[in-house]
Amino acid sequence: MAYLRNYLRSGFDPWDYVDYVEDFLNSNDIDFDESIDSEEIGEKWIQQASPEDLETFKNYIENRNPNSYIESLEPAYRHLDFRRIQNPGWLVHFTNEPWSIVKEGFIYGHEEYSGLGLTTHKTEEARKKYSGFNFAFDADSRGASDAAGSGKYGKHAVVFWGSGVVAYHWGDEESQVIFWGPSVDRNMIFALYKDSGDWEVVAENGRTMIYGKSFDEAVDWVENNYRMLQQIREKTSKPGKLANRHGKI
Repeated sequence: MAYLRNYLRSGFDPWDYVDYVEDFLNSNDIDFDESIDSEEIGEKWIQQASPEDLETFKNYIENRNPNSYIESLEPAYRHLDFRRIQNPGWLVHFTNEPWSIVKEGFIYGHEEYSGLGLTTHKTEEARKKYSGFNFAFDADSRGASDAAGSGKYGKHAVVFWGSGVVAYHWGDEESQVIFWGPSVDRNMIFALYKDSGDWEVVAENGRTMIYGKSFDEAVDWVENNYRMLQQIREKTSKPGKLANRHGKI
């Protein structure tokens, strides 16, 4: 998280775009030594460029019109602004597969900084390859309530105890918490299910603890009763009951 914080704070790095230097030079009619191998032009130019040249290069990169694939590989600082460190507390992650996360933890995520700001471009197959970064909201925030209502990040959710880096996402126009998935204790992850607009909490023995509640009420219940859910989890010998209870997921 400290590395991510520093990375987002650092801003534009020309070395992230070394492969674009030659096009930049040609587009701006800037002379360069054509005897240099094409693969080395970017490195040579960046090493010798003045601050003014680098600023011009930065403007070129920020104002070009990349296709969606190229944009999806952009460095995270192109889409995310660092806001603050999120201290350990209750967070919520929206998903269509809450039981999988409760059972296994956050075993999948986005593994690197590039493309972190546009993970929605990733295919379902690509999403389930590596461990890495994931997105969440402060569980008691307005952003979490809005996301619960819209369902744009997933129909259901998991509430968990964690920390991360709060960043403003320019595309989504909202602040989100970026956390490292493997750092989350699986014993502190709890599922919320949405059914016909209402929310319910289901324990791992298949028992519905509360139902017909608002999202905020369901979150509050988990925060105040998570030790009960942990005790049920410890006593449950057949965790598959929950998956059967919600076989549609």
